[in-house]
Amino acid sequence: MVYAENYPVSTNGPGCYTATSASDGPDGSGNYARRHNPAMIFISVNENTARCAQHVTDFSHFDPAAANFNLIVPNLCHDMHDCPVSSGDSWLQSWLATNILNTPTWNQTDSAVIITWDEGTSGTGGGGNVPTIIISKHTPQGYVSATPANHYTLLRTIEDAFGLGCLQESCNNGNLQQFFSGQP
Repeated sequence: MVYAENYPVSTNGPGCYTATSASDGPDGSGNYARRHNPAMIFISVNENTARCAQHVTDFSHFDPAAANFNLIVPNLCHDMHDCPVSSGDSWLQSWLATNILNTPTWNQTDSAVIITWDEGTSGTGGGGNVPTIIISKHTPQGYVSATPANHYTLLRTIEDAFGLGCLQESCNNGNLQQFFSGQP
């Protein structure tokens, strides 16, 4: 399931919003950017209104128990593109605690939260160094990996967790299993 902040949800039945941006909505003020919603890249989603409506919605419909995998896409302020980092930090601290970490789903399941950014402050290696934060009951508090990773490593981790085959570049990468073994 994809939850994209400020994604316009149709009130006229199933629909799929394919424009490049939108503002505000039932989940609050802010700006949605299609380019940050990877589900919208797939024709099988963006050209199938029923499928799109079933798998893509805004934050007002967030349910941590709705699927085995939820992708959360903040708006352009909360993802720190258009606002100071402190605004994104404050939002994440509040939203994560309220909507995930203090829920029965988190407390009663073997869940994980992976927070990553799509680009750094330079073009090095295709986007610079970006932080990735992993929160799980199996990750020792404060654990920092010395093993280099990239977005394909994260993809490979998700593929492995769900028993899926690897896609192109992810096949050439390891996974982030070290964060879930309980022993770094």
